[in-house]
Amino acid sequence: MRKVYSVWFWIIFWFISGCFLFGWYVFLKVKNEGFHGLESVNKILPISQDLKNELQSVLNITDFFISQKGRTFTFFLLFQNNWELRPGGGYIGSFGILKIRDGRIESMEVHDTSNFDGRIPPVVEAPYPMQQTLRIDSWKLRDSNYSPDFPTNAKQAMYFYQLGKGGENFDGVIAVNASALSSVMHITGPIYLSDYGQTFSESDAVDILEYQVEKGFEEHGILRQDRKNIMRALSDAIFEKIQTLPISKQSELARMAHSLLSKKDIQLYFFNEYLEKTITESGWSGSVDLLWQNDFFMVVDANLGALKSDAKIERSVRYTVDFSREKPEVIAQIFYDHTAKQKDWMTNDYTTYTRVYVPHGSWLISTDGIDADSVRYGDEFGKKYFGFIVQVPVAQEKIVTLRYALPETISSQWYDLKIQKQSGTKNSPYHISFIDEFGIKNEYTFTLDTDTLLSNVKK
Repeated sequence: MRKVYSVWFWIIFWFISGCFLFGWYVFLKVKNEGFHGLESVNKILPISQDLKNELQSVLNITDFFISQKGRTFTFFLLFQNNWELRPGGGYIGSFGILKIRDGRIESMEVHDTSNFDGRIPPVVEAPYPMQQTLRIDSWKLRDSNYSPDFPTNAKQAMYFYQLGKGGENFDGVIAVNASALSSVMHITGPIYLSDYGQTFSESDAVDILEYQVEKGFEEHGILRQDRKNIMRALSDAIFEKIQTLPISKQSELARMAHSLLSKKDIQLYFFNEYLEKTITESGWSGSVDLLWQNDFFMVVDANLGALKSDAKIERSVRYTVDFSREKPEVIAQIFYDHTAKQKDWMTNDYTTYTRVYVPHGSWLISTDGIDADSVRYGDEFGKKYFGFIVQVPVAQEKIVTLRYALPETISSQWYDLKIQKQSGTKNSPYHISFIDEFGIKNEYTFTLDTDTLLSNVKK
Protein backbone atom coordinates (compact mmCIF):
# COMPACT_ATOMS: atom_id res chain seq x y z
CA MET A 1 0.00 0.00 0.00
CA ARG A 2 0.98 3.67 -0.33
CA LYS A 3 3.45 4.63 2.42
CA VAL A 4 4.73 8.20 2.94
CA TYR A 5 7.81 7.39 5.04
CA SER A 6 9.60 4.91 2.78
CA VAL A 7 12.81 6.98 2.58
CA TRP A 8 13.06 7.29 6.35
CA PHE A 9 12.33 3.59 6.72
CA TRP A 10 15.37 2.66 4.67
CA ILE A 11 17.62 5.22 6.36
CA ILE A 12 16.67 3.74 9.73
CA PHE A 13 17.18 0.20 8.47
CA TRP A 14 20.72 0.92 7.28
CA PHE A 15 21.60 2.66 10.55
CA ILE A 16 20.41 -0.45 12.39
CA SER A 17 22.30 -2.77 10.05
CA GLY A 18 25.49 -0.79 10.66
CA CYS A 19 24.95 -0.78 14.45
CA PHE A 20 25.03 3.02 14.54
CA LEU A 21 21.45 3.67 15.61
CA PHE A 22 21.31 4.17 19.38
CA GLY A 23 25.04 3.50 19.48
CA TRP A 24 26.09 1.27 22.36
CA TYR A 25 22.52 0.20 23.04
CA VAL A 26 22.29 -1.61 19.70
CA PHE A 27 25.82 -2.92 20.06
CA LEU A 28 25.10 -4.42 23.48
CA LYS A 29 21.79 -5.89 22.29
CA VAL A 30 23.52 -7.66 19.39
CA LYS A 31 26.41 -8.76 21.58
CA ASN A 32 24.22 -10.18 24.38
CA GLU A 33 21.16 -11.38 22.45
CA GLY A 34 22.35 -11.82 18.88
CA PHE A 35 20.51 -10.55 15.81
CA HIS A 36 17.11 -10.91 17.54
CA GLY A 37 18.11 -8.10 19.87
CA LEU A 38 17.34 -5.65 17.10
CA GLU A 39 13.66 -6.57 17.36
CA SER A 40 13.34 -4.74 20.68
CA VAL A 41 14.96 -1.66 19.09
CA ASN A 42 12.36 -1.75 16.36
CA LYS A 43 9.55 -1.67 18.95
CA ILE A 44 10.65 1.68 20.40
CA LEU A 45 11.53 3.54 17.19
CA PRO A 46 9.47 6.76 16.70
CA ILE A 47 7.90 5.65 13.40
CA SER A 48 4.45 4.49 12.29
CA GLN A 49 3.23 0.97 12.93
CA ASP A 50 3.22 0.23 9.19
CA LEU A 51 6.90 1.13 8.98
CA LYS A 52 7.68 -0.94 12.06
CA ASN A 53 5.95 -3.89 10.39
CA GLU A 54 8.01 -3.41 7.23
CA LEU A 55 11.21 -3.09 9.20
CA GLN A 56 10.35 -6.22 11.15
CA SER A 57 9.84 -8.05 7.86
CA VAL A 58 13.29 -6.98 6.66
CA LEU A 59 14.81 -8.14 9.93
CA ASN A 60 12.99 -11.48 9.72
CA ILE A 61 14.11 -12.10 6.13
CA THR A 62 17.70 -11.05 6.89
CA ASP A 63 17.76 -13.25 9.99
CA PHE A 64 16.55 -16.22 7.94
CA PHE A 65 19.38 -15.90 5.41
CA ILE A 66 22.01 -15.21 8.06
CA SER A 67 20.96 -18.35 9.92
CA GLN A 68 21.60 -20.42 6.76
CA LYS A 69 25.37 -19.86 6.82
CA GLY A 70 27.23 -21.91 4.23
CA ARG A 71 24.14 -22.66 2.15
CA THR A 72 23.86 -21.57 -1.49
CA PHE A 73 20.51 -20.03 -2.49
CA THR A 74 19.51 -20.18 -6.15
CA PHE A 75 17.03 -17.73 -7.70
CA PHE A 76 15.25 -17.72 -11.05
CA LEU A 77 15.49 -14.18 -12.48
CA LEU A 78 12.93 -13.02 -15.04
CA PHE A 79 14.00 -9.94 -17.01
CA GLN A 80 10.74 -8.33 -18.14
CA ASN A 81 10.67 -5.72 -20.89
CA ASN A 82 7.78 -3.47 -19.88
CA TRP A 83 8.08 -1.53 -23.12
CA GLU A 84 6.31 -4.64 -24.43
CA LEU A 85 3.83 -4.88 -21.58
CA ARG A 86 2.44 -8.14 -20.27
CA PRO A 87 -0.03 -8.55 -17.38
CA GLY A 88 2.81 -9.49 -15.02
CA GLY A 89 5.21 -6.75 -16.10
CA GLY A 90 6.61 -7.26 -19.59
CA TYR A 91 7.83 -9.66 -22.25
CA ILE A 92 10.41 -12.05 -20.76
CA GLY A 93 13.18 -11.71 -23.32
CA SER A 94 15.90 -13.01 -21.01
CA PHE A 95 16.17 -14.92 -17.77
CA GLY A 96 18.94 -15.40 -15.27
CA ILE A 97 20.16 -17.84 -12.65
CA LEU A 98 21.53 -16.13 -9.55
CA LYS A 99 23.37 -17.99 -6.78
CA ILE A 100 24.08 -16.34 -3.41
CA ARG A 101 26.10 -17.73 -0.52
CA ASP A 102 26.66 -16.01 2.82
CA GLY A 103 25.39 -12.70 1.47
CA ARG A 104 27.68 -12.66 -1.58
CA ILE A 105 27.01 -13.36 -5.23
CA GLU A 106 28.48 -16.75 -6.07
CA SER A 107 27.49 -16.77 -9.75
CA MET A 108 25.19 -15.04 -12.20
CA GLU A 109 24.10 -16.35 -15.62
CA VAL A 110 21.88 -14.69 -18.23
CA HIS A 111 20.12 -16.66 -20.99
CA ASP A 112 18.10 -15.78 -24.10
CA THR A 113 14.54 -16.96 -23.43
CA SER A 114 13.86 -17.54 -27.12
CA ASN A 115 16.72 -20.03 -27.28
CA PHE A 116 15.46 -21.84 -24.18
CA ASP A 117 11.87 -21.90 -25.46
CA GLY A 118 13.06 -24.02 -28.37
CA ARG A 119 13.54 -26.82 -25.82
CA ILE A 120 9.95 -26.61 -24.55
CA PRO A 121 7.56 -28.98 -26.35
CA PRO A 122 4.43 -27.33 -27.84
CA VAL A 123 2.00 -28.98 -25.44
CA VAL A 124 0.39 -25.99 -23.67
CA GLU A 125 -2.27 -24.00 -25.52
CA ALA A 126 -1.76 -20.23 -25.36
CA PRO A 127 -4.45 -18.26 -23.47
CA TYR A 128 -6.92 -15.97 -25.23
CA PRO A 129 -6.25 -13.92 -27.33
CA MET A 130 -2.52 -14.58 -27.49
CA GLN A 131 -2.85 -17.40 -29.98
CA GLN A 132 -4.99 -15.33 -32.35
CA THR A 133 -3.06 -12.03 -32.22
CA LEU A 134 0.52 -13.31 -31.92
CA ARG A 135 -0.15 -16.33 -34.15
CA ILE A 136 1.71 -18.71 -31.85
CA ASP A 137 1.05 -22.41 -31.63
CA SER A 138 1.71 -22.84 -27.92
CA TRP A 139 2.40 -21.07 -24.65
CA LYS A 140 6.01 -20.91 -23.43
CA LEU A 141 8.28 -19.20 -20.89
CA ARG A 142 8.64 -15.87 -22.72
CA ASP A 143 4.88 -15.20 -22.33
CA SER A 144 4.35 -17.04 -19.04
CA ASN A 145 3.52 -13.89 -17.02
CA TYR A 146 -0.02 -13.61 -18.37
CA SER A 147 -1.57 -13.09 -14.93
CA PRO A 148 -1.58 -9.84 -12.91
CA ASP A 149 -0.73 -12.02 -9.87
CA PHE A 150 3.01 -12.62 -9.52
CA PRO A 151 2.84 -15.84 -7.43
CA THR A 152 0.76 -17.32 -10.27
CA ASN A 153 3.32 -16.15 -12.84
CA ALA A 154 6.27 -17.43 -10.79
CA LYS A 155 4.78 -20.92 -10.63
CA GLN A 156 3.95 -20.84 -14.35
CA ALA A 157 7.50 -19.78 -15.22
CA MET A 158 8.88 -22.61 -13.09
CA TYR A 159 6.57 -25.07 -14.87
CA PHE A 160 7.92 -24.02 -18.29
CA TYR A 161 11.51 -24.12 -17.01
CA GLN A 162 11.02 -27.71 -15.89
CA LEU A 163 9.20 -28.54 -19.13
CA GLY A 164 12.32 -27.33 -20.98
CA LYS A 165 14.50 -29.68 -18.86
CA GLY A 166 16.12 -26.87 -16.88
CA GLY A 167 18.49 -28.38 -14.32
CA GLU A 168 18.37 -25.95 -11.38
CA ASN A 169 16.35 -26.25 -8.18
CA PHE A 170 15.27 -22.75 -7.23
CA ASP A 171 14.61 -21.20 -3.84
CA GLY A 172 12.61 -18.37 -5.34
CA VAL A 173 11.68 -16.33 -8.40
CA ILE A 174 12.53 -12.65 -8.89
CA ALA A 175 11.06 -10.55 -11.70
CA VAL A 176 12.81 -7.31 -12.67
CA ASN A 177 11.32 -4.83 -15.15
CA ALA A 178 13.49 -3.02 -17.68
CA SER A 179 12.51 0.33 -16.18
CA ALA A 180 14.39 -0.66 -13.00
CA LEU A 181 17.67 -0.45 -14.97
CA SER A 182 17.53 3.35 -15.10
CA SER A 183 16.94 3.51 -11.34
CA VAL A 184 19.95 1.28 -10.65
CA MET A 185 22.23 3.22 -12.98
CA HIS A 186 21.23 6.45 -11.30
CA ILE A 187 23.22 5.11 -8.34
CA THR A 188 26.02 3.16 -10.06
CA GLY A 189 26.72 5.85 -12.62
CA PRO A 190 27.65 5.17 -16.28
CA ILE A 191 29.10 1.78 -17.23
CA TYR A 192 31.35 1.21 -20.25
CA LEU A 193 31.43 -2.16 -22.02
CA SER A 194 34.65 -2.25 -24.03
CA ASP A 195 33.67 -5.35 -26.03
CA TYR A 196 30.70 -3.46 -27.45
CA GLY A 197 32.15 0.05 -27.47
CA GLN A 198 29.09 1.29 -25.58
CA THR A 199 28.61 3.46 -22.51
CA PHE A 200 25.35 2.87 -20.67
CA SER A 201 23.87 5.63 -18.51
CA GLU A 202 20.68 6.28 -16.59
CA SER A 203 19.08 8.18 -19.46
CA ASP A 204 19.81 5.83 -22.35
CA ALA A 205 20.57 2.32 -21.01
CA VAL A 206 17.22 0.79 -22.00
CA ASP A 207 17.28 2.46 -25.43
CA ILE A 208 20.78 1.15 -26.15
CA LEU A 209 19.89 -2.38 -25.07
CA GLU A 210 16.76 -2.35 -27.22
CA TYR A 211 18.75 -1.27 -30.27
CA GLN A 212 21.58 -3.74 -29.68
CA VAL A 213 19.34 -6.81 -29.35
CA GLU A 214 17.04 -5.81 -32.23
CA LYS A 215 19.42 -4.31 -34.81
CA GLY A 216 22.88 -3.37 -33.51
CA PHE A 217 24.10 -6.96 -33.05
CA GLU A 218 24.41 -7.29 -36.83
CA GLU A 219 26.72 -4.27 -36.98
CA HIS A 220 29.04 -6.03 -34.50
CA GLY A 221 28.99 -9.29 -36.47
CA ILE A 222 27.17 -11.12 -33.63
CA LEU A 223 25.06 -14.15 -34.45
CA ARG A 224 21.33 -13.77 -33.79
CA GLN A 225 21.31 -16.50 -31.15
CA ASP A 226 24.05 -14.59 -29.27
CA ARG A 227 22.50 -11.11 -29.56
CA LYS A 228 21.43 -11.00 -25.90
CA ASN A 229 24.89 -11.77 -24.54
CA ILE A 230 25.15 -8.03 -23.99
CA MET A 231 22.60 -8.49 -21.18
CA ARG A 232 25.00 -10.84 -19.41
CA ALA A 233 27.92 -8.45 -19.85
CA LEU A 234 25.97 -5.48 -18.53
CA SER A 235 24.56 -7.48 -15.60
CA ASP A 236 28.06 -8.63 -14.61
CA ALA A 237 29.35 -5.06 -14.76
CA ILE A 238 26.44 -3.74 -12.67
CA PHE A 239 26.79 -6.41 -9.98
CA GLU A 240 30.55 -5.84 -9.83
CA LYS A 241 30.04 -2.11 -9.36
CA ILE A 242 27.29 -2.57 -6.75
CA GLN A 243 29.56 -4.69 -4.57
CA THR A 244 32.16 -1.89 -4.46
CA LEU A 245 29.77 0.97 -3.69
CA PRO A 246 30.49 3.06 -0.56
CA ILE A 247 28.08 2.90 2.37
CA SER A 248 26.35 6.13 1.33
CA LYS A 249 25.58 4.71 -2.11
CA GLN A 250 24.48 1.36 -0.65
CA SER A 251 21.87 3.16 1.46
CA GLU A 252 20.63 4.91 -1.69
CA LEU A 253 20.46 1.52 -3.38
CA ALA A 254 18.36 0.14 -0.51
CA ARG A 255 15.91 3.04 -0.68
CA MET A 256 15.69 2.58 -4.42
CA ALA A 257 15.04 -1.17 -3.99
CA HIS A 258 12.18 -0.41 -1.60
CA SER A 259 10.66 1.98 -4.13
CA LEU A 260 10.95 -0.60 -6.92
CA LEU A 261 9.28 -3.23 -4.72
CA SER A 262 6.40 -0.88 -3.92
CA LYS A 263 5.95 -0.02 -7.60
CA LYS A 264 6.18 -3.72 -8.58
CA ASP A 265 9.18 -3.12 -10.82
CA ILE A 266 10.73 -5.84 -8.67
CA GLN A 267 8.54 -8.78 -7.60
CA LEU A 268 9.52 -11.62 -5.28
CA TYR A 269 8.33 -15.16 -4.77
CA PHE A 270 9.86 -17.59 -2.27
CA PHE A 271 9.16 -21.32 -2.10
CA ASN A 272 9.77 -21.16 1.65
CA GLU A 273 6.32 -20.59 3.18
CA TYR A 274 7.63 -18.41 6.01
CA LEU A 275 9.46 -16.05 3.63
CA GLU A 276 6.54 -15.89 1.19
CA LYS A 277 4.12 -15.07 4.01
CA THR A 278 6.49 -12.35 5.21
CA ILE A 279 6.82 -10.57 1.87
CA THR A 280 3.08 -10.91 1.18
CA GLU A 281 2.26 -9.18 4.45
CA SER A 282 4.72 -6.42 3.51
CA GLY A 283 3.10 -5.89 0.10
CA TRP A 284 6.18 -6.96 -1.86
CA SER A 285 4.86 -10.15 -3.48
CA GLY A 286 3.13 -8.58 -6.49
CA SER A 287 -0.01 -10.52 -5.65
CA VAL A 288 -3.63 -9.61 -6.28
CA ASP A 289 -5.39 -9.07 -2.96
CA LEU A 290 -7.46 -12.23 -2.44
CA LEU A 291 -9.11 -11.12 0.79
CA TRP A 292 -10.38 -7.66 -0.12
CA GLN A 293 -14.19 -7.47 0.17
CA ASN A 294 -14.99 -3.80 -0.59
CA ASP A 295 -14.79 -1.88 -3.87
CA PHE A 296 -11.84 -2.88 -6.08
CA PHE A 297 -10.37 -1.70 -9.37
CA MET A 298 -7.40 -2.90 -11.40
CA VAL A 299 -6.63 -2.31 -15.08
CA VAL A 300 -4.43 -4.99 -16.66
CA ASP A 301 -3.05 -4.59 -20.19
CA ALA A 302 -1.30 -7.08 -22.46
CA ASN A 303 0.58 -5.68 -25.46
CA LEU A 304 -0.01 -8.24 -28.19
CA GLY A 305 1.99 -7.65 -31.36
CA ALA A 306 2.53 -3.89 -30.93
CA LEU A 307 6.34 -4.16 -30.75
CA LYS A 308 7.81 -1.93 -27.98
CA SER A 309 5.03 0.65 -28.22
CA ASP A 310 4.40 0.83 -24.47
CA ALA A 311 7.32 3.25 -24.29
CA LYS A 312 5.00 5.71 -26.07
CA ILE A 313 1.67 4.88 -24.37
CA GLU A 314 0.29 7.17 -21.66
CA ARG A 315 -2.69 6.04 -19.55
CA SER A 316 -5.06 7.80 -17.18
CA VAL A 317 -8.31 6.85 -15.46
CA ARG A 318 -11.48 8.66 -14.34
CA TYR A 319 -13.51 6.61 -11.87
CA THR A 320 -16.94 7.68 -10.63
CA VAL A 321 -18.92 5.65 -8.08
CA ASP A 322 -22.53 6.76 -7.60
CA PHE A 323 -24.63 5.69 -4.58
CA SER A 324 -27.51 8.07 -5.39
CA ARG A 325 -28.97 5.50 -7.78
CA GLU A 326 -31.20 2.59 -6.87
CA LYS A 327 -28.13 0.33 -7.04
CA PRO A 328 -24.54 1.56 -6.71
CA GLU A 329 -22.99 2.17 -10.13
CA VAL A 330 -19.51 2.87 -11.47
CA ILE A 331 -18.50 4.70 -14.62
CA ALA A 332 -14.85 3.92 -15.33
CA GLN A 333 -13.07 5.69 -18.20
CA ILE A 334 -9.66 4.48 -19.33
CA PHE A 335 -7.70 6.93 -21.51
CA TYR A 336 -4.97 5.70 -23.88
CA ASP A 337 -2.72 8.27 -25.58
CA HIS A 338 -0.32 6.96 -28.24
CA THR A 339 2.31 9.72 -28.17
CA ALA A 340 4.45 8.38 -31.04
CA LYS A 341 4.34 10.46 -34.21
CA GLN A 342 5.13 7.65 -36.64
CA LYS A 343 5.82 3.93 -36.88
CA ASP A 344 9.37 2.57 -36.78
CA TRP A 345 11.26 -0.63 -35.92
CA MET A 346 10.19 -0.27 -32.30
CA THR A 347 6.75 1.37 -32.53
CA ASN A 348 3.47 0.32 -34.12
CA ASP A 349 -0.26 0.86 -33.74
CA TYR A 350 -1.08 -0.26 -30.22
CA THR A 351 -3.09 -3.45 -29.61
CA THR A 352 -3.80 -4.56 -26.06
CA TYR A 353 -5.99 -7.14 -24.42
CA THR A 354 -7.36 -5.28 -21.42
CA ARG A 355 -8.85 -6.91 -18.34
CA VAL A 356 -10.55 -4.74 -15.73
CA TYR A 357 -10.87 -6.45 -12.34
CA VAL A 358 -13.84 -5.36 -10.21
CA PRO A 359 -15.67 -6.76 -7.16
CA HIS A 360 -17.18 -10.20 -7.51
CA GLY A 361 -20.89 -9.86 -8.28
CA SER A 362 -20.51 -6.69 -10.39
CA TRP A 363 -22.59 -6.50 -13.57
CA LEU A 364 -21.59 -4.73 -16.81
CA ILE A 365 -24.40 -2.43 -18.01
CA SER A 366 -22.92 -0.69 -21.06
CA THR A 367 -19.67 0.18 -22.83
CA ASP A 368 -18.33 2.88 -25.13
CA GLY A 369 -15.19 2.79 -27.26
CA ILE A 370 -15.26 -1.00 -27.65
CA ASP A 371 -17.64 -3.57 -29.08
CA ALA A 372 -19.88 -4.63 -26.18
CA ASP A 373 -20.54 -8.01 -27.82
CA SER A 374 -16.82 -8.82 -27.82
CA VAL A 375 -16.38 -8.42 -24.05
CA ARG A 376 -15.32 -11.59 -22.26
CA TYR A 377 -16.09 -12.29 -18.62
CA GLY A 378 -14.17 -14.27 -16.03
CA ASP A 379 -13.75 -14.86 -12.31
CA GLU A 380 -10.40 -15.21 -10.54
CA PHE A 381 -8.71 -14.04 -7.34
CA GLY A 382 -12.16 -13.53 -5.81
CA LYS A 383 -12.86 -10.82 -8.42
CA LYS A 384 -14.76 -10.47 -11.68
CA TYR A 385 -13.07 -9.19 -14.81
CA PHE A 386 -14.24 -7.71 -18.09
CA GLY A 387 -11.85 -8.48 -20.97
CA PHE A 388 -11.69 -6.75 -24.36
CA ILE A 389 -9.28 -5.76 -27.13
CA VAL A 390 -8.32 -2.10 -27.49
CA GLN A 391 -6.60 -0.66 -30.57
CA VAL A 392 -4.91 2.76 -30.54
CA PRO A 393 -3.34 3.96 -33.82
CA VAL A 394 -0.07 5.91 -33.72
CA ALA A 395 -0.54 9.59 -32.73
CA GLN A 396 -4.15 9.04 -31.65
CA GLU A 397 -6.11 8.72 -28.41
CA LYS A 398 -8.68 6.18 -27.30
CA ILE A 399 -11.23 6.33 -24.49
CA VAL A 400 -12.87 3.16 -23.18
CA THR A 401 -15.89 3.65 -20.92
CA LEU A 402 -17.36 0.92 -18.73
CA ARG A 403 -20.60 1.38 -16.83
CA TYR A 404 -21.32 -1.35 -14.33
CA ALA A 405 -23.32 -2.05 -11.20
CA LEU A 406 -21.56 -2.91 -7.97
CA PRO A 407 -22.86 -5.73 -5.75
CA GLU A 408 -25.33 -4.49 -3.14
CA THR A 409 -22.99 -5.69 -0.40
CA ILE A 410 -20.91 -2.55 -1.05
CA SER A 411 -22.39 0.28 0.97
CA SER A 412 -21.74 4.02 0.95
CA GLN A 413 -21.61 3.93 4.75
CA TRP A 414 -18.57 1.63 4.86
CA TYR A 415 -17.01 2.39 1.51
CA ASP A 416 -13.32 1.82 0.81
CA LEU A 417 -11.76 1.61 -2.65
CA LYS A 418 -8.64 -0.41 -3.32
CA ILE A 419 -6.80 0.22 -6.59
CA GLN A 420 -4.00 -2.14 -7.53
CA LYS A 421 -1.27 -1.16 -9.96
CA GLN A 422 -0.22 -3.45 -12.78
CA SER A 423 3.49 -4.24 -12.77
CA GLY A 424 5.35 -2.54 -15.59
CA THR A 425 2.96 0.37 -16.17
CA LYS A 426 4.05 3.97 -15.93
CA ASN A 427 2.71 6.14 -13.14
CA SER A 428 -0.83 7.02 -14.24
CA PRO A 429 -3.08 9.96 -13.22
CA TYR A 430 -6.30 8.88 -11.47
CA HIS A 431 -9.33 11.05 -10.81
CA ILE A 432 -11.86 9.53 -8.38
CA SER A 433 -15.38 10.89 -7.81
CA PHE A 434 -17.57 9.63 -4.97
CA ILE A 435 -21.29 10.51 -5.03
CA ASP A 436 -23.13 9.61 -1.84
CA GLU A 437 -26.80 8.65 -1.47
CA PHE A 438 -27.76 12.36 -1.21
CA GLY A 439 -25.96 13.30 -4.43
CA ILE A 440 -23.05 15.03 -2.67
CA LYS A 441 -19.78 14.57 -4.57
CA ASN A 442 -16.23 14.26 -3.22
CA GLU A 443 -13.27 14.16 -5.62
CA TYR A 444 -9.71 12.89 -5.33
CA THR A 445 -6.80 13.20 -7.74
CA PHE A 446 -3.49 11.37 -7.46
CA THR A 447 -0.85 9.51 -9.44
CA LEU A 448 -1.03 5.73 -9.19
CA ASP A 449 2.55 4.62 -8.58
CA THR A 450 1.79 1.78 -6.16
CA ASP A 451 -1.22 -0.11 -4.79
CA THR A 452 -3.46 2.50 -3.22
CA LEU A 453 -6.29 2.41 -0.69
CA LEU A 454 -8.82 5.23 -0.42
CA SER A 455 -10.33 4.65 3.00
CA ASN A 456 -13.54 6.26 4.28
CA VAL A 457 -13.95 8.06 0.97
CA LYS A 458 -17.23 9.57 2.08
CA LYS A 459 -15.45 11.64 4.71
